[in-house]
Amino acid sequence: MKQTKIITLIFTISSLTNVTFGQTTQHCICGDNYEKILTYKDNSNQLLLCGTKSDSDSLIYELTVYDCVRQTFLLDNRYDEIFPNYIKLTNKGFIITDYHFAPIGENWEQSIFPFLETEYSFDSTGKPKEKEKIIFDYPDLTLKQINDIKELCDRLHSQKSLNKKHYPFDYETIYILFVGAYKDIYTARQLFFDLKNLFEFDGAAAETLSEIDIERLIGK
Repeated sequence: MKQTKIITLIFTISSLTNVTFGQTTQHCICGDNYEKILTYKDNSNQLLLCGTKSDSDSLIYELTVYDCVRQTFLLDNRYDEIFPNYIKLTNKGFIITDYHFAPIGENWEQSIFPFLETEYSFDSTGKPKEKEKIIFDYPDLTLKQINDIKELCDRLHSQKSLNKKHYPFDYETIYILFVGAYKDIYTARQLFFDLKNLFEFDGAAAETLSEIDIERLIGK
């Protein structure tokens, strides 16, 4: 009976080591059932890029970059299945493109846009040099979209009160207000930055608000 327990314990420990990131006796592996996307190597560095692929596009989800030499994470997006990335290798490292959600067109259909490019390059110490560039490019607004934004601003102004209450509209209107703030339409920008002071947020509305990185986009 004791022998059976010992064998079971050894098997369990072996199984656990197979699902963790890091250096095995022979290879550096992606853990937690993630797929190896690519590997970057030079004389001093070996970096493993892992994640999950979409069947419908070339984007990578849950992108994680593991430093096999120093056994640490350079980038850890495990369990973040919302925002995708695109990866391109360079001579001295790689470029990771982040994407941002935004609705487009007169029907405000949700889409994703390239948002931020981060170029990683490496020297002999393995310490990365990062160079960021905002590449978000939202289309010009139609007259209907501008009027929709103005109408939403007026509705939000009418909902102001001395006592904060829950955000009164669908979470998707936060994305519309974001577009108005980015394009600096009417009072949208000031309203967007005042949202947390004016209303309480939970559920999908809170998650949406936390996902929008407007400060970077407008350089504030």
